[in-house]
Formats: sequence, C-alpha cells, structure tokens
Amino acid sequence: MGGSIKDPIDQELKDKPYVLVEFYAKWCMPCKVLEEVLRGISKTMKGISLLTIDVDKHPELSSRYHVEGLPSLMLIARDGVLWRRSGLLPEKYILTELEKVVPEELRKN
Repeated sequence: MGGSIKDPIDQELKDKPYVLVEFYAKWCMPCKVLEEVLRGISKTMKGISLLTIDVDKHPELSSRYHVEGLPSLMLIARDGVLWRRSGLLPEKYILTELEKVVPEELRKN
C-alpha cells in the first residue's frame, strides 16, 4: 500500500501496547453514548490508549479493519486485532472482555 496515509492506530501503538479503537460516525447516536462508556474504561485500563476514528473521514481505515457496523470497537496490539465487537455495549461487559486479553500489570486497581 502507498505510504501516504498515516495510520493513527499505528501511531498510538508506538506509545502504548494496546489501542482500543472506536469506529464511529457523527450521525450515529449509539456511538455518542458509547463515547461516555469508553471514557470510563480509559480511566480503568492504564495500558490502553483510546482512539476514535470517524468512518466518514477515514473510509480507508474502515475498510482496512473490516468495519461493518457502528459503533465498532477493536482492541488492537502491534500484532493485530485481538478483540472486536459492534454495537452499544455496557461498560462492565467491555471491561470483562478486555481483562481476558490485557495483562494484569497494565490494568489499574
């Protein structure tokens, strides 16, 4: 692929071992609700960077990561996508799922 498009996910992975990415759209109401949930999660998981990507502004990233529904959440590490779900999900469910993947030393107590 041409190197002209900078992938913000790759940029985040330079600083943190994991990136929790929300693919969203401004017109998507469940995406707005999920944004609040993700703020809480980012305070709980210190080893995870939080990134939101507007699918309307970044269709190439949506295609690259096979986004089919909104909102879409993905936990991405340097070696690829570790976890993915679509739809409005409760904070407790997301945290439980992330705890299965993220090492304990990267979680806040």
